[in-house]
Amino acid sequence: MKKGLKDRILMGAGSAFLFQVIGAGLGYVNQIVLARVLGVESYGVYTYVLSWALFLSILAQFGFPKSILRFVPEYQAKEKWDLLKGIIFRSWEVVFAAGIAVAGIMLIVMYALGGAIDSMYLEAFFIGVWLIPMDAMTNLQKCMGQALNNMSLAYLPNGVIRPLIIISSIFGLSAIYSVVTTEQALLITLAGFLVALAFQMVAIYRKVPAQSHEVKASYADKQWMSVSFSLLLTASFYVILDRTDVIMLGLMKHPTDVGFYNAASRTAFLVSFVLTSVNAVAAPTISQLYAQKKHEGLQRMAYKIVKMSFWPSLLISVGLYVLSGFILILFGHRFVSAGDILGILLIGQVFSAGTGSVGYFLNMTGYQKVTARVFAWSALINVVLNLAGISLLGAEGAAIATTVSMIIWNIWLHAHVKKEMNLRTAIIYTFRKSRE
Repeated sequence: MKKGLKDRILMGAGSAFLFQVIGAGLGYVNQIVLARVLGVESYGVYTYVLSWALFLSILAQFGFPKSILRFVPEYQAKEKWDLLKGIIFRSWEVVFAAGIAVAGIMLIVMYALGGAIDSMYLEAFFIGVWLIPMDAMTNLQKCMGQALNNMSLAYLPNGVIRPLIIISSIFGLSAIYSVVTTEQALLITLAGFLVALAFQMVAIYRKVPAQSHEVKASYADKQWMSVSFSLLLTASFYVILDRTDVIMLGLMKHPTDVGFYNAASRTAFLVSFVLTSVNAVAAPTISQLYAQKKHEGLQRMAYKIVKMSFWPSLLISVGLYVLSGFILILFGHRFVSAGDILGILLIGQVFSAGTGSVGYFLNMTGYQKVTARVFAWSALINVVLNLAGISLLGAEGAAIATTVSMIIWNIWLHAHVKKEMNLRTAIIYTFRKSRE
């Protein structure tokens, strides 16, 4: 790997890390404000409805966010400006139309099953479904920003603008009214999505290389759809892994359990932004190095990625656990009891950081079907473990199930990266390398 490329990865990851820190901080404050204003039960309802919306939005994305990460860097490198313009416009069209369609179908389903849905959830769901197309477009445009190597464009609109709108609006509404309802909070969240999304869309259009504006768009729909479908399966199974705990907990337990669990889950999630920041820069670079058949460069980058992600993740996890009582009380004094849940979830986050960017190494190099297969089985394991864990131990059982599932799929993907690509991405290999 050339020195210039190393510097670009480090600088890009540093920028992404900074934006992720700001976004994670504002997002966390957003959750604290919602929890304190809504109360444990209403916050649980809000979280449950939002989890369903984020879960269903993956269908609307149709795998295009990850396809953007794969194809845009390739088209830039090969100066295929017509295809670059084509995939950006086509992805906008497909994802937005699919998002509206999924939201419409869910409205029909909820109307048909209205009597079977708990009244505390029903009205919130009628608002929450419109977050489906908003979240789908948000994820698509975040990946566009990453693919264009513009981290501020990828993270600032939804990491800064959106939470600031939600936080200020919630404070303003609570100052006017003594009580803020779940439905009002969801409407404010929807407004935040809309504003951030519109700002980001205009900015992306302006940041696309000028050469693409001067040519007529070309469309490789068959190739894009083929790759995107495989990536859709991968993303769908990943979201099942990510959201099963909250959704199943909401189905099987009281909204207060969901509220406690989500406070711990959002706190543990702060650890993941380290690896996410590195991945944001690594994904397009992996695609470029693999296309150029630079295996040694890929291996060096794998070591760099895991060292940059594991040690900060470990340090942050220890700090969050030690200070869990002081942190969780920010949500409200009742949330302190979620400390054990937080500790369990942090184990999974550290393990994930310690295996490196296994998913991206496979998805960005044509092995997306392997990732989809692993995630499919892991999602099934996760559902079974959550069913057993929640039945026996409630929220703590959900945390154990989620952590065990995360460990399983990370080990499994690492084994495939080693087998298919002859790459070692785990932190343990950096210890061996240093002794050589």
